[in-house]
Amino acid sequence: MTTPPPAPFPYTEFDGRPATEADLRIPAFLGYGHFTAMQVRDGRVRGLDLHLARLDAASQELFERGLDGDRVRALVRHALDGAGVRDASVRVHGFLPSEDAETTVMVTVRGPARKSAEPHALMSVPYARTVP
Repeated sequence: MTTPPPAPFPYTEFDGRPATEADLRIPAFLGYGHFTAMQVRDGRVRGLDLHLARLDAASQELFERGLDGDRVRALVRHALDGAGVRDASVRVHGFLPSEDAETTVMVTVRGPARKSAEPHALMSVPYARTVP
């Protein structure tokens, strides 16, 4: 059995199915949602529990309903399989298209981030988000 070739990047799914043009109008015109970004290496994510907790908390705050971590985990796994990769940069976006709808989850997959050989210089600054 041969492995299918990787999908072209970026690869996007909505609720576990490849994105359509109509789907992409949701984030383009709704403009109200939240996301988390993660690096996947060999199918694993460092701190995944923290990403899932943040997504759930943001959904509670914005939409007054949670976002199930098992659902998100399955959707990310599905998108990685659809893209045919085990190493990637992944974003998980939560949107609420209407008040009576379940939270729509968009997962985008693109090539993994590369570490810079240059040293980083950082400075802390006080900041607090007003909403997720």
